[in-house]
Amino acid sequence: MNIMDLVLKIRSLNESEIDKFIEERINYLESTAVEDRKVINASSIVKSDNSNIKCKGIYGFVPKSTSVCPLEILPLGLVVDDDSIYKKLIELIRGIGDEEISSHPRFSYELLNLVFDVIQDYYGEFCNGSLRQELYLTAWDNYEDTISIRDFKGKGTAVCVERSLLGQNLLSFLGFNSLFIYDKLSVEGQKMNDLHAFNCIMGRRNSTGKGVLVDFTQYHHDNTPRIINLDEGQFLNLISNNNFVLEATDYMVYSSYHLEDDYFEKMNKSKG
Repeated sequence: MNIMDLVLKIRSLNESEIDKFIEERINYLESTAVEDRKVINASSIVKSDNSNIKCKGIYGFVPKSTSVCPLEILPLGLVVDDDSIYKKLIELIRGIGDEEISSHPRFSYELLNLVFDVIQDYYGEFCNGSLRQELYLTAWDNYEDTISIRDFKGKGTAVCVERSLLGQNLLSFLGFNSLFIYDKLSVEGQKMNDLHAFNCIMGRRNSTGKGVLVDFTQYHHDNTPRIINLDEGQFLNLISNNNFVLEATDYMVYSSYHLEDDYFEKMNKSKG
C-alpha cells in the first residue's frame, strides 16, 4: 500500500481492529526490512539497499533485532521496541478532519508534523543531557548489550539519535522511503561540526532523484520539524559517500566533513 492507501485504511479501522492492524503492519515491515545488521555504530553506517545503490545510513524500517550505538565510547545499542508509538500515530491520523485528507503533496508534510508530534509526546522536551548519559552508563554497568527507547520515555533525555531513529520507524510505518543519516551540523554562534542524526525521505523506493531532509531535533519554534527540499544533486551527495555542504539557513549548515571555524564569517562576507 502507498502512503495514502495506508492513511485511508487507518481511518477506516474500527477501534477493535487497531491492535491487529499494528501487529500485522509491524510483522510485514520486519519481514521485508532491508536492514539485517544486528549492531550498528551510528557514526559509521553505510549500507547498500536492495537495488545495489550504495547508500549512507540506515535504509527503511529498523527491526527490533537491530540496535544502533549512538555513543562511540560504549558498544551499547538503542532498540526501537515500543509498539505504543504506532498506536499514538494512528490516534493522531484518525483525528484529522476529512476535509484535510488529500493526495496533494502538502498532506505529506502534515503527516511529517504528526510524526514529530508522536516523537515529542513520547520523549518530552529535551532538558536533561546528564540523565541521558547516565541511562546508557547504567545499562552498560548492568552488562546489557542494548537499551530500549522505553528507558527514555517522558524523561526529556532524547537527542538527535533517539529522535531520528524513532522517526525512521514511524515514517516507514506510514510507507515513506526514508534513511536515518548521521553526519555533522554547524549552527552559527552555538556549535561547529557536531555529530547529528536526521532523516532523508526518497521520492519513491530506490529513487535516485529528489529527496527531502527532515530534522525532528532542530525543529521550528512552532513545533514543526525542519523540512528541506533537496534537488537531485543535493540528494545524491547526501546519501552517498560524496562530500556535501547544505546550507539549511543563513545560520545552520549540514555537512559530511568538518567546516572551518570561520565558515559562517566567510559565508556572511560573501553574501554581503
